[in-house]
Amino acid sequence: MLQVPTDSLHKFLAVFGLALVIASVGFIFRELEKSREIEGQLARLYAELSFRDMQAKQPLDRYEEFKKRLFEKVNAGESLTPMERERFKSSVDDLKANTQNYCGTVGDVVPKMKELKTLQKYSAYYFFAAGVLFVVGAIVAVYGFRLWYKDSKAGGNARKARSL
Repeated sequence: MLQVPTDSLHKFLAVFGLALVIASVGFIFRELEKSREIEGQLARLYAELSFRDMQAKQPLDRYEEFKKRLFEKVNAGESLTPMERERFKSSVDDLKANTQNYCGTVGDVVPKMKELKTLQKYSAYYFFAAGVLFVVGAIVAVYGFRLWYKDSKAGGNARKARSL
């Protein structure tokens, strides 16, 4: 079992600072992995929205085209056949169904995207905190090792003097 050095405050500072540096590096790598995962999920959600947007526009384009042909026919004084009326009604129903489907998808995707954006924002704060922890740990470790070295050097000189 790893024991905390209690014989010297300088040794404790050195080891504690080193532990802070190692912990902050681990934390940074973990946050990087989470950040990449969030970016991947956001990319998938954007792609899904784009796909749904394209799907929603297709029936609208067909509806607009069919509506234009019907208006041209009516303006020319021709009457609509029952089959054309049925096709127009079917086109309108298809448009309504796709619009509802698109709105439902957007209603599902947008809250997920907001949640992921919030997590992404918090991730930046975690990186900052890990960076501060790294700097503090490095300062404490360097200070502790420096004092420990001076202390051990001074102790070694005192032992040499006593042995003479």
